[in-house]
Amino acid sequence: MGGVGKTTMAKLVFETLCARGSFEYTCFTYDLKLIQGSSTQIKAKVWANICRYGQPIQSSGEGVWDEIRGKTLLLVFDDIDENRHADLLQEIAEGNDQEGSRFIATSRNKEILERLNGIYLYEVPVQNPHAAAELFMTHAFPEEKEPPFDLQHSVEKVVRGCARLPLTLEVTGKYLRGKRNVKLWDEIAEALENADSIRPVEEGVWAKLRLSYDSLRNEEKEMFLDVACLLLHEDCRFTFEEMRSSWYSLHGYADIRWQTLLDRSLVREEENDNPGYQDERLIVDLFPDSVSGHDHFRVVRMHEHLRALGLKIAKEVKRWYIADSLQALTILETSNQLQNIFALRISGAELLEYGRMMTMDDDDNNSILEEDDLDKEKLDGPLTECNTDNLCDGCKMQRFLARFDTIRYLQVDEWKSLQEI
Repeated sequence: MGGVGKTTMAKLVFETLCARGSFEYTCFTYDLKLIQGSSTQIKAKVWANICRYGQPIQSSGEGVWDEIRGKTLLLVFDDIDENRHADLLQEIAEGNDQEGSRFIATSRNKEILERLNGIYLYEVPVQNPHAAAELFMTHAFPEEKEPPFDLQHSVEKVVRGCARLPLTLEVTGKYLRGKRNVKLWDEIAEALENADSIRPVEEGVWAKLRLSYDSLRNEEKEMFLDVACLLLHEDCRFTFEEMRSSWYSLHGYADIRWQTLLDRSLVREEENDNPGYQDERLIVDLFPDSVSGHDHFRVVRMHEHLRALGLKIAKEVKRWYIADSLQALTILETSNQLQNIFALRISGAELLEYGRMMTMDDDDNNSILEEDDLDKEKLDGPLTECNTDNLCDGCKMQRFLARFDTIRYLQVDEWKSLQEI
């Protein structure tokens, strides 16, 4: 089950073992199931995360094998959900061939882990009632040891409704922090209890988490969906800083609204623990470290349940986020909803004239929308992000942009003939 604390526990073990200094090479790969591409591409991204004594390694490709073979390696694969993930972990363990190395994997699927040789399986238990109550208290009443007298019964019901899942306890606790209305607490407890009857179980967890989302202002909801549906999508070309700039333009007070999402634990900013980190899109702050010689920064993260909730909500409200350039062009050509687009990014240095698409493989795995979602009948809601990479250089942009009546945010990259716009 998701949300019980597997990643948190794996990270704690990883940091504890790293602190002992027993491993020459270390690697923690988050959310492996979200890494798209072939097995070779996945392996390349794992290699990019490997560090030697805290510094990114210089080797790449097959050269990594020569560097790590026979050396102590601490490797964590977080959230594997395919047999090829387990096979890659087994391949690395056998190729490393060092008795002192340690390999850790987290997964919801026990059968995938059982493909590995010589493993020790640990099933993370659901917290006991006392521990769950303590965790909830740290978020709902951080400065108190006991809840207020008039809320004690309500707190018990809310903790019970959270099913003792750490993620739900944290998000719900932070939502209720500072609130003293007994009626509100009882309503939340009832909603949490009703969610227990929803199947599958993941849908029930999302229903619990949605209580916090529903309490947000509209601008904050849009920012949450922007992160869940676009920023964290592998094909997205927007960086966090570019997205924050658009939030200022669209909503104002972007930092205050972002802080609300952080305070509710709907998004996270985590200190980067991997100097080899290469996804610049998710970097929040960058500051040099004169001691270690490399940059430190915080990166945007979101729990997989919260991201799944965001994708679900976006489909419910027919709010489409399109990161795949071919799909974007298809919709620009065929949709009658262009007046609802309010954010557009256009890039291309040496591309063909507008209207001529590049030949691309039809690969639904690399897109947010499924093929049947592209039916014109279904595109009756706002298209909020459109990242197009296949527009020409030097085309008549006035005529192109005139099709968008309500666009509020436009970013144009790598165009040689901007004077024609």
